Amino acid sequence: MIAFLKPPIYVLRIVLEGITPSIWRRIKVSSEIRLERLHDVIQCVMGWENRHPHRFLVGEKSYGIHEFTPSETVERQFNLCNILTNQCNQLKYEYDFLNHWVHLISIEEVLVDDFEYQYPVCLCGENTCPPEDSGGVQGYQRIQKALKDSKHPDHGHVMDWIGDDLKPFAFDLNSVNRVLVILG
Repeated sequence: MIAFLKPPIYVLRIVLEGITPSIWRRIKVSSEIRLERLHDVIQCVMGWENRHPHRFLVGEKSYGIHEFTPSETVERQFNLCNILTNQCNQLKYEYDFLNHWVHLISIEEVLVDDFEYQYPVCLCGENTCPPEDSGGVQGYQRIQKALKDSKHPDHGHVMDWIGDDLKPFAFDLNSVNRVLVILG
């Protein structure tokens, strides 16, 4: 009988840089996941709407499909295990170049005999991502201040734009995993 080995599973931690309190997720993915698919997973687990260009950065090398640098390496040609090695166990994912949302992605664990879940799966996380087009880290901080202070000059405008939809400390693990199952 021939035994078929499954590729290793990576447990990844994704942290949106520059935000306090920290916005993060822990996920399991196949080490052979293509970068274009990892992009879809990140969009889902972080709560983005996939409306802007993105890229993956490993050192000085950039992988992505976006309008600003069409000569970059096409991300569908690379699996995560092709770019992460023992010497390099983290990469960055930049989403929305105008707002400059940078996510640090680190391998926390490599599992070789993990057959418990369908992949990808989100294991845990904290806090909600900022709204799309909110002005990056500084813009999001201004939004948070305006929401907290009803006397803030921008409070009314922010409430009209976001309303009660922004729940900064919310994270619904079950909803995220239901969407990941649909994404297949």
